[in-house]
Amino acid sequence: MKAQDLGKAGLVEERKVGDDKMVFVEKCKHPRSVAILIRAGLERMVDEAERAMTDALSVVSDIIEYNKIVTGGGSIESEIAKQLRDYSTKVGGENNWR
Repeated sequence: MKAQDLGKAGLVEERKVGDDKMVFVEKCKHPRSVAILIRAGLERMVDEAERAMTDALSVVSDIIEYNKIVTGGGSIESEIAKQLRDYSTKVGGENNWR
Protein backbone atom coordinates (compact mmCIF):
# COMPACT_ATOMS: atom_id res chain seq x y z
CA MET A 1 0.00 0.00 0.00
CA LYS A 2 1.27 3.45 -0.89
CA ALA A 3 0.48 6.88 0.53
CA GLN A 4 -1.50 7.87 -2.61
CA ASP A 5 -3.80 4.86 -2.03
CA LEU A 6 -5.00 6.14 1.35
CA GLY A 7 -6.64 9.50 0.69
CA LYS A 8 -7.21 12.34 3.16
CA ALA A 9 -9.79 12.97 5.88
CA GLY A 10 -10.57 16.23 7.64
CA LEU A 11 -11.88 14.56 10.79
CA VAL A 12 -11.33 11.11 12.31
CA GLU A 13 -12.78 10.55 15.76
CA GLU A 14 -14.13 7.85 18.02
CA ARG A 15 -17.68 8.40 19.23
CA LYS A 16 -19.91 6.43 21.52
CA VAL A 17 -23.15 5.29 19.89
CA GLY A 18 -25.37 3.50 22.35
CA ASP A 19 -23.07 1.13 24.20
CA ASP A 20 -20.62 0.84 21.31
CA LYS A 21 -17.61 2.92 20.34
CA MET A 22 -17.33 3.67 16.63
CA VAL A 23 -14.77 5.44 14.49
CA PHE A 24 -16.13 8.16 12.22
CA VAL A 25 -14.12 9.35 9.22
CA GLU A 26 -15.55 12.61 7.85
CA LYS A 27 -14.75 15.53 5.55
CA CYS A 28 -12.84 13.33 3.14
CA LYS A 29 -11.25 14.85 0.07
CA HIS A 30 -12.42 13.02 -3.08
CA PRO A 31 -13.95 10.01 -1.29
CA ARG A 32 -14.34 6.82 -3.33
CA SER A 33 -16.18 4.63 -0.87
CA VAL A 34 -18.87 4.78 1.78
CA ALA A 35 -19.59 2.53 4.74
CA ILE A 36 -23.17 1.97 5.84
CA LEU A 37 -23.67 0.66 9.36
CA ILE A 38 -26.92 -1.11 10.16
CA ARG A 39 -27.84 -1.60 13.81
CA ALA A 40 -30.95 -3.08 15.38
CA GLY A 41 -32.08 -4.80 18.54
CA LEU A 42 -32.79 -8.15 16.93
CA GLU A 43 -30.84 -10.11 14.33
CA ARG A 44 -34.04 -10.46 12.33
CA MET A 45 -34.38 -6.68 12.09
CA VAL A 46 -30.76 -6.38 10.95
CA ASP A 47 -31.42 -8.98 8.24
CA GLU A 48 -34.51 -7.12 7.03
CA ALA A 49 -32.69 -3.77 7.03
CA GLU A 50 -29.82 -5.36 5.10
CA ARG A 51 -32.23 -6.71 2.46
CA ALA A 52 -33.86 -3.28 2.12
CA MET A 53 -30.47 -1.60 1.79
CA THR A 54 -29.36 -4.13 -0.83
CA ASP A 55 -32.54 -3.48 -2.84
CA ALA A 56 -32.06 0.28 -2.63
CA LEU A 57 -28.41 0.09 -3.68
CA SER A 58 -29.36 -2.18 -6.59
CA VAL A 59 -31.86 0.43 -7.79
CA VAL A 60 -29.22 3.16 -7.64
CA SER A 61 -26.74 0.92 -9.46
CA ASP A 62 -29.27 0.13 -12.23
CA ILE A 63 -30.12 3.81 -12.69
CA ILE A 64 -26.45 4.70 -13.04
CA GLU A 65 -25.75 1.79 -15.40
CA TYR A 66 -28.82 2.01 -17.66
CA ASN A 67 -29.86 5.66 -17.14
CA LYS A 68 -33.53 4.63 -17.07
CA ILE A 69 -36.14 4.12 -14.38
CA VAL A 70 -39.76 3.02 -14.18
CA THR A 71 -42.19 3.58 -11.36
CA GLY A 72 -43.27 0.75 -9.10
CA GLY A 73 -46.40 -0.21 -7.22
CA GLY A 74 -48.04 -1.91 -10.21
CA SER A 75 -48.07 1.27 -12.31
CA ILE A 76 -46.54 -0.48 -15.33
CA GLU A 77 -49.15 -3.25 -15.19
CA SER A 78 -51.93 -0.66 -14.85
CA GLU A 79 -50.70 1.25 -17.90
CA ILE A 80 -50.43 -1.93 -19.99
CA ALA A 81 -53.97 -2.92 -18.96
CA LYS A 82 -55.26 0.54 -19.91
CA GLN A 83 -53.59 0.42 -23.32
CA LEU A 84 -54.86 -3.12 -23.97
CA ARG A 85 -58.38 -2.01 -23.04
CA ASP A 86 -58.15 0.92 -25.48
CA TYR A 87 -56.72 -1.31 -28.21
CA SER A 88 -59.36 -3.99 -27.70
CA THR A 89 -62.14 -1.60 -28.79
CA LYS A 90 -60.41 -1.27 -32.17
CA VAL A 91 -60.25 -5.02 -32.75
CA GLY A 92 -63.34 -6.66 -34.24
CA GLY A 93 -64.99 -9.77 -32.88
CA GLU A 94 -67.59 -10.93 -30.40
CA ASN A 95 -65.39 -10.80 -27.31
CA ASN A 96 -64.62 -7.09 -27.19
CA TRP A 97 -63.17 -6.00 -23.84
CA ARG A 98 -64.87 -3.05 -22.26
